Amino acid sequence: MLCNTDEDPDKEKKCLDLLRVENVAGIIISPTKKGVANFTETYSLNIPIVMIDRHVSNFDVDNVLIDNVSSAHTIITHLLGHGYRRIAGIFGSESTTGQERRDGFLKAHKDKDIKPAHDLIKYADPKEDDGFKTAMKLFGLRDRPDAIFTSNSLLASGVLRAIRQSKLQIPTDIAVASFDDTSWAKLIEPALTVIEQPTYEIGRTATEMLIKRINDPTRSNREVVLKTKLIVRQSCGCPNNK
Repeated sequence: MLCNTDEDPDKEKKCLDLLRVENVAGIIISPTKKGVANFTETYSLNIPIVMIDRHVSNFDVDNVLIDNVSSAHTIITHLLGHGYRRIAGIFGSESTTGQERRDGFLKAHKDKDIKPAHDLIKYADPKEDDGFKTAMKLFGLRDRPDAIFTSNSLLASGVLRAIRQSKLQIPTDIAVASFDDTSWAKLIEPALTVIEQPTYEIGRTATEMLIKRINDPTRSNREVVLKTKLIVRQSCGCPNNK
């Protein structure tokens, strides 16, 4: 059974209620930030659980993660290395993932001894419309950004729509980089520089861990951290063609 919460804790509760009613053997979940109470109820039933993509404290469960801080640090360092100084960051507001990617954003600036502009650090729901609205506000600033980084692909698609509506050119007027190598990221012109997450490996590893947990509920909990990859394309003004 596949459920999509859209980062909505109410939808998450309905999904978890359904899974409990169906008496599933186990659950792989990427929980919403505000849905801890929902998760607590499920956890108390001793249903085997594997957590992906999110840290939730106070629960002893298996985890499959990526290093969000290091990954964001890598892509922002790339932008800074190409001369961009007013880099806007739009981060998802409903998860620990967005916070960790913000931390990597700030760390990259600190390591280069560059002070980030705080008026360029924004938080938004991980939706295309929110990415669009946030980008339009950034473009209305007296000193607008010379690059935008988004913490997920939905925000990136909204930013790209705002760039088109504002009649700005990528990368001449503004550079763009994001998490998530979606199918359209390499098809748009210019193609988008991204952090590629090992989505297949996340799914495979989580499933293997869940099966082992079902077969042996007393086994020690494990945390697996998988590597990401920076894919450089032309949206940041780089000559690479990948």
